[in-house]
Amino acid sequence: MKTKKLGCEITTVKNLFNRNVENSEVFRYANSVTSANSFILGFLARHQDIDIYQKHIEEKFMITKSTTSKILKLMEQNGLIKRIGIENDARLKKITLTEKGLAINEAVRTTLDDVEKQSLAGFSQEEIDTLYAYLDRIKTNLKK
Repeated sequence: MKTKKLGCEITTVKNLFNRNVENSEVFRYANSVTSANSFILGFLARHQDIDIYQKHIEEKFMITKSTTSKILKLMEQNGLIKRIGIENDARLKKITLTEKGLAINEAVRTTLDDVEKQSLAGFSQEEIDTLYAYLDRIKTNLKK
């Protein structure tokens, strides 16, 4: 009997989740958005009341500085975000959603909720809580 490998299983679930999201009607319409972009759009939308910088996105999504920079550059080129310099530090740029980014986020949020419901169909609330607790423990272990 073959043993399953955690990394392979997580990658497979991530790919299936992303495929379901990206094959949705809203993503076909908004072809400038990837599923990764959609999570960043949601993060920015939920935190409009505070200043968000690239480092916040790196920390939240556990992605490297160079990857984050590339993603944000494309999002800016696609008119989803603006990067605004601040007066006291030319290196820092505050990241804000554009009107287009806000509108796409609203449409995408419903799709993400639907795919999440589909992913967790048949799970009890206790199983869902346990799943998230396990995922939190894995993230904690990998951050060490």
